[in-house]
Amino acid sequence: MDKVTIICPIYNTFPEVIGSMINQTHKNWTLLLIHDGPNSTNLQSLINVVNDDRVKYIETPERKNEW
Repeated sequence: MDKVTIICPIYNTFPEVIGSMINQTHKNWTLLLIHDGPNSTNLQSLINVVNDDRVKYIETPERKNEW
């Protein structure tokens, strides 16, 4: 089974895509959440509650706002 990587840009909101990905029948995936700049809403701790090693969170050091 091939591995699928999904890249999802986010900004200061909990990404609802997490629930959708966890419910997929294809289980060999990684979800890369990229936050544009430092997060002020403690999003990292909310994503940690998901407790799924397939969900990765990355935060850029400054906001580029260039999506």
